[in-house]
Parts: sequence; C-alpha cells; structure tokens
Amino acid sequence: MGTPVDVVPHHTSQPAALSQQLQAYVAWVNSQLKKKPTIKPVQDLRQDLRDGVILASLIEIVAGEKLNGVQVNPTSQQEMRENVEKVLQFVASKKIRMHQTSAKDIVDGNLKSIMRLILALAAHFKPGSGRAMNHSAAGVTGKSSSASSASHRPRSAAAVAQGAVAALADVRQDVLQSGRDVFRHRQRNSSMDEEIENPYWSVRALVQQYEGQQNIALESHSSSLASPSPIHSTKSESTVTPSEEKAGYAIIHTEETESKTEETESHFQPDWQAGNPVSHLENSWEEQLLEQQDHLEKEMEEAKKMISGLQALLLNGSLPEDEQEGSFELCEHGACPEEQLIIIRSRLDQSVEENQDLKKELLKCKQEARNLQGIKDALQQRLAQQDASVLQLKQELLRANMDKEELHNQNVDLQRKVEERNRLLAEYKKELGQKDRHLQQHQTKLDEMLRQLSEASYQQVDLERELEHKEALLAHCMKREAEEVWEALVYTSDCQSDVFV
Repeated sequence: MGTPVDVVPHHTSQPAALSQQLQAYVAWVNSQLKKKPTIKPVQDLRQDLRDGVILASLIEIVAGEKLNGVQVNPTSQQEMRENVEKVLQFVASKKIRMHQTSAKDIVDGNLKSIMRLILALAAHFKPGSGRAMNHSAAGVTGKSSSASSASHRPRSAAAVAQGAVAALADVRQDVLQSGRDVFRHRQRNSSMDEEIENPYWSVRALVQQYEGQQNIALESHSSSLASPSPIHSTKSESTVTPSEEKAGYAIIHTEETESKTEETESHFQPDWQAGNPVSHLENSWEEQLLEQQDHLEKEMEEAKKMISGLQALLLNGSLPEDEQEGSFELCEHGACPEEQLIIIRSRLDQSVEENQDLKKELLKCKQEARNLQGIKDALQQRLAQQDASVLQLKQELLRANMDKEELHNQNVDLQRKVEERNRLLAEYKKELGQKDRHLQQHQTKLDEMLRQLSEASYQQVDLERELEHKEALLAHCMKREAEEVWEALVYTSDCQSDVFV
C-alpha cells in the first residue's frame, strides 16, 4: 500500500510542492462550497476568489453568518474591492489572526494573500479542516503516482505535512531573500571568507548555520521510508511528520514569522539603497544594519521555536504549551508499518534534536558558570584591592583631618593675632589723630607767635628809627645848646672884658 511519502521523491521541486498545496486549498474550498449546491466549484484561486463572492459564501458556510451588501455579480473592480473589503472587515471583527492583507492584493489575484485568508478562516472556524486540506493534497499525489489510490488512507500522516512544509520553505526563502541584499553590501566591504567566518553579519550565513545538517541528512537518506526531522530538511516536502487538527494554526504562525521577516526587510532596504558615501553616515548605516541584524536573529530564533512547535504538533497533535491529560494518538490502529516507522523516526529525530539542544544549553550554562566563577574571583580580588585602597585612603584621610585641625588651630591663632594687631592699629590711629590735632594747635600758636614776632620786629624798626631821629634831634639840640652856651660864654666874656676895659 503506497503512501504519499512513497510516491513523492525527496528531491521534488518547489513548484511541484506549491502546485500540490494549491490543489489541497482548492479541494478544501470546494468541499465547503458543496454544502451550497448553487455555487460553482472553484478551479483557480486567483480568478475565482478575486471578486469576493466565493469568499463571502465561504464565510457564510463556515461561520454561519451572512455578509450584508455583497454584490453577487460584480461588474467592476470597485465592486470587487468592496466585496473583498467586507470580507476583510468581517475577519478583523472576529479578531482572526492573519497577516496584513489588503483588498487590492486579493482583487489583483495575489495567490499568497488568498491562501493566507483561506488558512485563517480554516484555522479559526474549522480547526479540523486541516485534515481535509491535507487529505486532498495527498489524494492528488496518490492519483498521479500509482493506481492504489483507492486504498489510500484519508488521514495519512505524511500527507498532512505537505502544506506545512511549503509554508516553512516560504519562510526560509523569504529570510534568505532578506539576507541577500545585506550579503551583497557586506561583500563590497569584506571578502566572502570573512563573512563565512563571522556568520553574525549575514542572514544567509545564519540560515546556512541553522540548516547545516540538511545536506548530510539528505545524502544519508537512501531509502524512501527514511524521514528526517522538518527542522533539518525544510526544503523537502516528503521528509515531514503527520499532523491533525492544528496544522492550519501552526502554518498561520509560520506565515506571521514570514510577514515579520518581510517587514524587517522593508525597513532596512531603503537605508542601504541610499548609498551615502560620507564616512560618518556609513558608520551610522552599519550601526543601523547591526540593529536590523539583531532583529533578524531574534526572528530566526522565533522561527526555530515555531518549527519545533510545529514538529511537536505534527507528532503529537498538540502544541507543546497545550496542557492535555491524554496524548493524541496520531496513527490509527490500522496504520501501515511504513507510516509508523516514519513517525517513530521523526520522533527519534525530534528527541535527538532536543537532546542536542539540551546539551548545548548545558555547555552554555557550564561556560556561563565558569565565566561567572572567573568574574567572581576577579571581583573578589578586585574587592580585596579596593579594601586595601580604602584602608589606605582612610589613613590618608585621618592624616588629612589631623593636618586640617592643626591648620585650623594655626588659623585661629593667626586670626587672634590679627585682631590684636587691628586693635593696636586702631589705638595708634586714634593717638595719631590726637597728636595731629595737637600739632595743628601748636602750629596755629606758632603762626600767631611768628605773626606777633614780625609785628614786634616792625615796631622795633620803627622804634629804632624814632630813636635815631630823637638821637639826631638830641645831638642837634645839644650842639645848638652848646653853641648857645658858647656864644653866651663869649658874650659874657666880651661883656666882662668891656667892663674891665
């Protein structure tokens, strides 16, 4: 009995996988539209769903709510866009998780947007519809490969993962596409060897590091029954494990990761396309590129966790965070040994991968513990040095305080001496003022005495003149008196002589 894993080779091309996924989507949509016989089946998702009428009918079937105001026979692009906008408004009102999609994308026939919308509706309203979609994809594969499709199981474990692998491949290709532009710019500044040695600078190198074991797994896969883990071989659509009711939900998570990667790519592409030759602008561009690269690495880590969750979902039928008492039996009792072997090998791959992750975590923790121990020893040594430095500083501080007190005492003594000298100076100034006043008084008296002395000298001169004048008068008088006496004597003698005569 053939299974989709037996039929589909491991090196199936990507267009074939997308074609099978499209057929699965078409089959699921038609299976829902069969509930209303008046609606024609869908042949091409691009053309049949672009007017919004089929989408409105699909919502009416899966959600049980009829959209009002939908044009049944739209004749223009505007009417088609209005129909699609009503559908998107309904999706937004129900808070359905979906990548940002515009009515223009669906009207223009954007296949990815249409598939996202169908997945969102299926995951929200028909969580078990992932079985039907994957069963449709497996049925198409079985019909094209063998005549034993009549005995094909409708819930084949390998067929469930066809859509999931295509979505994961889209995520990987989008991340690679976002890294090519960064790689080209890095190649202009450094060689290829340097970039490979430092995968942190390139999203391409990061993805290659993430998928490093893929080629080894493909070469060692010699039989059609071998099935590596989807984490190691996301490019091959046959190397996956089964899924049940929550496959659509996991794919929606993958689509969200892809949308985050596209938004990140659109953020930093205009920056490097500007190509400013100035050196400081180039440095700022590189810093911005580093930030974007860190963001991309975080997105890649989220994608890894999401793929691990999808692995658990495909193997166990539930997400790791879902707490369920009983485990979901993915394989039915009548499953063929090949399918059971595939599931067991997938679980083994997952366990090995988890074991490797745990070992890496353990090594990382040990390395961190050693680093922390070294840091602790260095800090303790540094603390001892700091304690010695603090002790020395305390001693210096004590000496400085003693010097400060001594200087303070000297300062007080000097201030006391200065105050004493200021007091003496004030007294001296006071005495000097008094002496100045006495000197002025004596100077005044001296001036008065000099004035009197000059007056006395003037009087003395006058007196001397008067004395000289009087002496002259006295001399003249005495001379005249002497002459008169002489004359009297002469006259007397003459008289006497006459008498005698």
